[in-house]
Amino acid sequence: RDEEAVAVLHRATHELPAVKWMHRHLIHALTRVGRLVDARAAAARLLRYDPGHRIGPLPATNYTQELNEDRHHALRAAGLPE
Repeated sequence: RDEEAVAVLHRATHELPAVKWMHRHLIHALTRVGRLVDARAAAARLLRYDPGHRIGPLPATNYTQELNEDRHHALRAAGLPE
């Protein structure tokens, strides 16, 4: 389902570029399907909209620790600054 997520999130980030969490989810989905070059391009787009954007600490969410760590690894791999 990651490919489906990529398609939906790609459209969403272009329609609503100011919604940062969608960019972060897109980057994560792109890395999960092995599209690191595209994930880096998505990270660059996010930084154009929000030049001060940082990965930050692992958030307290309803997601598992493993998923949070995977998402942070994806954001780092795509080149977002800590």
